Amino acid sequence: FPMGLCNSRFCSRNQVANDPSIVGYRVVFPDSRTVQPSSPVNVGGATIPDLLQRVTCLVLDQNNGKLSLCASRREAESLVLGSTAPDRLHLIDLPTALHQPAAAQEIFHLTYISRETHRYTEKQLLQLAGKAQAFNFRVGITGFLIYSKPFFIQTIEGCEDAVRYLYAKIARDPGHRDCILLFTERSQQRRYENWSMQTANIDSLTSFAPLRVLLSHLSYSYATMRKYLPLPITEMMVSGIDPTSSPAQAAELFVMVTDIVSFTTITEKLVNPEAVGVIVNAFVDAVTRQVESHRGVVLKFLGDCVTAYFERPNAAEMVAACQEILTEVGLIQAEKGVFSVLNCGVGIGYGTAVLCSVGFRRKDYALFGPALMDATKMESLTREVKVKLLLSAAAGQECLRQGLPLRELSAGYTAIASDVELELDLNRIAADIANLPAALPVFSRSQSTMSDLTKKTMAFYMLFVAEISEKLSKDEASALIGRLGVNHARFGITGTTIYAHPMLFCAIEGPEQLLLDTYKKAQDERAVRKVTFLLHRPTEDRVHAEWDSEVHEITSLTSFSPLCATVERLGVAMSVMKSFLPQVVADALLLNQDPTCLPTRRVEIFAIFTHISCFPDLLELFGLEAAVQAVNIYAEICATRVLDNGGELCKFIGDGVLAYFPRGGGDGLSRCVISILSDARAVRTAADRRHSKALFYVSLGVSYGKALMCSIGSNRCDYTLMGDTINTAARVQSMCEKLNQPVLTCEATATLVSSLS
Repeated sequence: FPMGLCNSRFCSRNQVANDPSIVGYRVVFPDSRTVQPSSPVNVGGATIPDLLQRVTCLVLDQNNGKLSLCASRREAESLVLGSTAPDRLHLIDLPTALHQPAAAQEIFHLTYISRETHRYTEKQLLQLAGKAQAFNFRVGITGFLIYSKPFFIQTIEGCEDAVRYLYAKIARDPGHRDCILLFTERSQQRRYENWSMQTANIDSLTSFAPLRVLLSHLSYSYATMRKYLPLPITEMMVSGIDPTSSPAQAAELFVMVTDIVSFTTITEKLVNPEAVGVIVNAFVDAVTRQVESHRGVVLKFLGDCVTAYFERPNAAEMVAACQEILTEVGLIQAEKGVFSVLNCGVGIGYGTAVLCSVGFRRKDYALFGPALMDATKMESLTREVKVKLLLSAAAGQECLRQGLPLRELSAGYTAIASDVELELDLNRIAADIANLPAALPVFSRSQSTMSDLTKKTMAFYMLFVAEISEKLSKDEASALIGRLGVNHARFGITGTTIYAHPMLFCAIEGPEQLLLDTYKKAQDERAVRKVTFLLHRPTEDRVHAEWDSEVHEITSLTSFSPLCATVERLGVAMSVMKSFLPQVVADALLLNQDPTCLPTRRVEIFAIFTHISCFPDLLELFGLEAAVQAVNIYAEICATRVLDNGGELCKFIGDGVLAYFPRGGGDGLSRCVISILSDARAVRTAADRRHSKALFYVSLGVSYGKALMCSIGSNRCDYTLMGDTINTAARVQSMCEKLNQPVLTCEATATLVSSLS
């Protein structure tokens, strides 16, 4: 140690793993005195805590494990430069909060959930706790770690820099995967100081089996749902903000729209829909990876199209992401086979964009404004000018202002001056698709359907959570459950209820219809603000032996307070998240299925694409608040009319909505279209001429044909529709204003639905 205070040496990883007695660490001084870190031994006039607060840099000798602690970066650099073998020395900067007194800092709490990569034994959990305690004591971090096979749930608390530094370190640990934040918050005091990073198996925390089952279901559903939600939604929830009530935000953004060139031709050429899914997955994963690694946000997938955005100061990051996307797509294409036809166009717009949660009955997080419209236009122009990447005039000017070189193609758009090949050879692409074999190997996945499972058993397991408006006593909660009105013993219903205010978890098993009746009665209770289905699946082995009439307050089931807080937070989070999920994904989770494994299907549907015709004028004349109000009104009109007439919502896209009806749903489609136009007319009629609702004119495009339904993406996922039928509906809708018609459809579609013609 350059300051002449102490030396230390790391044990090898094998030594630590094979020695169960190692549960902490000691500081060894040159005169062989060995003391615990908490001992107030004076060394050079400083106590151990004082000494550790002075350490700002570490220098690690990678050959022998010797660790030198330095009070400044200059001291550490001098040590490296003065070494005879500087290449083997690794300099590590510690965050400033690691060596500042914890008492002067605001306490930052972070909770995450992850999945194990291998099964942990009790001995391994103890070793894990020992390693955590050794590091966390030095940097002033406390918390807890719960293991509930196969999930870890951990809270760490301390100075924010130290906590975030530790979380980044934990996320890279090979002992677990899928590490995602549950929530973060700040306070003036610690909550788990006495736990000292206690590690506990869920079996040792509670003997109440239903609570263990509940935690397992909540953990699985939360980890899966997070993949299907836009990043802004998850970030708000992590920060404790309710995204359903968060105000709209307007900002100057770069908006990116990119999709696969000649995708319709590819889908028609390939007989096997799974092969199409493989191509789309490779593409969206590449785009997601590059956008997020360059500080961008992937907002939405629509078929083979990806929408993302970058904040204004990040023009260089946006340009780098575009170049890396084109490079990675080129590398995928070079793999040949089915990927030989993968090419993409990228359009960039810049300007004011609005981000907000839209809808009530069904929700989505949408982006709308001139920047999105420009990006969409630029992407479609890539085919005309045969260039892979186009920027709008506004985007080009902003890039030039930030010092980025551009190559002007026309007065209306520019391209990036880049070493990446930007030419789009449409003739070669057409030839590659023509040479692609129509029949490719089938990528099969085993999938249990609801009907298959029902044949095996008549019992169902249902888990739902009710959000209580006011805190209930134990007797009041028991009375509420009693009002659900099922004679449990007579009809063979078993189960239990757990109360962790404001969430009341009800797990019941028995005949399906009786369970559904119980759920509906819970929705009608005045004391209940909201009821959310979490699980509904057939079961052969019951979790509960009988109906437990007692409502269990969670604090009576375990003395481990962190477990109570975790269950409550998971319940609140999923109650919000469920409303943003695609319906197919929500249905899969109800059946305890993995929605990422849903098969790709080729279906025949009626597709509807609709939006507010004069939305840009409405935004310009009446401002952000009026525009958001109009979008929410229209989203609710469309959701109500589509769902009530047998259709399904697919996406909210800016101020527009994409929905579909099944092959035999022509009559419902007609009623839906007529009702939407009637509702829009009623909004206009009731509005003052000077009000934004007076501009509430809408247009709809309808098409019929084949489409693909599939789950796409790996880390960022979606379940979406794709194919020419969707594109045709959008193109037909875009012609409504030119022809001064509220509804347009193709001739082939009109012949199928006489009322539309």
